[in-house]
Amino acid sequence: MRLLRLLTLLAFVALAAFVPTAVADDDDEGVAVCTPIAVANGDFETPSAGPSFMTYVAPSTIGGWTVESGSVDHIGGYWTAASGVQSVDLNGLSTGTISQVLATEPGERYRLRFAMSGNPDGPPTVKSMDVSFGGTLAASPTFDSSQTTRGAMVWEYHEVVVEATGVASELEFRSTTGGLTPAFGPALDDVSVCQLDDDDDDDDDDDDDDDGDDG
Repeated sequence: MRLLRLLTLLAFVALAAFVPTAVADDDDEGVAVCTPIAVANGDFETPSAGPSFMTYVAPSTIGGWTVESGSVDHIGGYWTAASGVQSVDLNGLSTGTISQVLATEPGERYRLRFAMSGNPDGPPTVKSMDVSFGGTLAASPTFDSSQTTRGAMVWEYHEVVVEATGVASELEFRSTTGGLTPAFGPALDDVSVCQLDDDDDDDDDDDDDDDGDDG
């Protein structure tokens, strides 16, 4: 009997992995369904960066990401990742920018989520980046790396809601961490995007309109 219960529980967990996630909706009460959309290589696990790291100079690609300007370090085993074993330092030999184009629906809202840390090897202590979606600045997060080590990167997750204006939206991460030693920048990992389901709100509006017509 216990074995049967265990198998049933495992089957339920496996099924739940394919169900759209429910997330808090800042604009409305309760929660909103958020359906994941494809982000290529969002955890930077491909290609292999080896036991240390590899530097990519623009123009080049890292999996589904394009290095648009400057350079970045693709981190392998050099420090601990937020997801899997690999991540990115947005400062390679200089401040860098990476991006990829996502398939989106005009007028739909999306929730962008990513993990941020900072290279602990050198200054400045506070690392910063700009995050853009569809050509519009969406966030400018910072990270204090004073308590960070390679073995404990103290990753912080950020979430922001954005709206698509076309069928393709460019997601861009750009380091704004400069200074005399630009090799120590903001670290990025575990990037994901999901589409917020606003159908419930539309249905409510339709119901209100119907009620008004009856009156």
